[in-house]
Amino acid sequence: FHDGTRLMPEDVVFSVKRITDPAFKSPQLSQFDQITDAEVIGPHEIRLTTRTAYPVLLAQLTKLSVVPRAAVETLGDRFNQQPVGSGPYKFVTRRQGVSIVLAANETYWRGKPPFPRVELHPVGDESTRIADVRTGRADIARLLSTDNADGLKTDRSVKVLWTPTERVSLLMLNTLSGPTQDRRVREAIAHAIDRDVIIEALLKGYAKPVNEPLTPASFGFDASIPGYRFDPAKSKLLLEQAGIAPGTAVSFLTSPVFDQRVVQALQQMLGDVGLSADLKTVDLATYLRARQGRPDEAGDVSFFRWSCGCQDADGTLFPLFDSASQWSKYKNSTVDAALQIGRNTLDKHFRRQLYR
Repeated sequence: FHDGTRLMPEDVVFSVKRITDPAFKSPQLSQFDQITDAEVIGPHEIRLTTRTAYPVLLAQLTKLSVVPRAAVETLGDRFNQQPVGSGPYKFVTRRQGVSIVLAANETYWRGKPPFPRVELHPVGDESTRIADVRTGRADIARLLSTDNADGLKTDRSVKVLWTPTERVSLLMLNTLSGPTQDRRVREAIAHAIDRDVIIEALLKGYAKPVNEPLTPASFGFDASIPGYRFDPAKSKLLLEQAGIAPGTAVSFLTSPVFDQRVVQALQQMLGDVGLSADLKTVDLATYLRARQGRPDEAGDVSFFRWSCGCQDADGTLFPLFDSASQWSKYKNSTVDAALQIGRNTLDKHFRRQLYR
């Protein structure tokens, strides 16, 4: 570990039990809750026991943060402010809202890291981030604006990198509260969204459409699933059939970390079919608490991003749609049963059939 203590099997067992303890309230609990026990069985071995066969276990374990038991028990709640791990970079200092400083872990087991020091600075304004790179104040910056990305392609002082990922952006619909409890309203919203305009006009082709919250990178992705075509007339008809009067308000939960051009386009498209989307923009921490909270606090609709390093349907569909998940605002016993079977069988062909 970064504090010089040896990483032992006991630390791994402690880390597993820590994240699977419901009282710990980890947002990743649904990805590890199939584990029922962990025990040390040798100097370099542990045994994990799961409720049933769990095909995604090894993939999910790549996201397990192994922490030193002694440091966690000594620091208690202060551990999050003074974290200790075993990765290539170790924590040095953190100034709230200003910077996080990391130093290379010279004894990292996979070899010396490429940079001796890393500083992360939260800069909300994208033009400022770009200016920081251009002037040498920063080496790397994350871009959200595809307009900026295109504009920088001719700037010899910077290099724009782009690649597809397994992350999906989606408009989540709350089936447990508000007007979106009615399926017709949800279908109307789906028909109101012109994804092609968003992808081509706003995102400049840097995104690709999918008809489920998975990408081709994930096991279980099915390209044959039909999507909802853009059809404002059908959307208005469905709203009328559901008894939704023009101008009916829907709460729209979002955060500045999401592309606000897309958020505003979605708001406009909903308005075009007669739904008045009332934007509630909050900081990310508040947004995540609301999304994990009561249905009446999670917004009727919310712009959302999700990815799972496990690259398996279970890591996305289970947390987003299983009734017991804190992220889910959806209850369907048939879906619950299919999701449970999908994470409890090792037969890949059968699992693919279930996820369809």
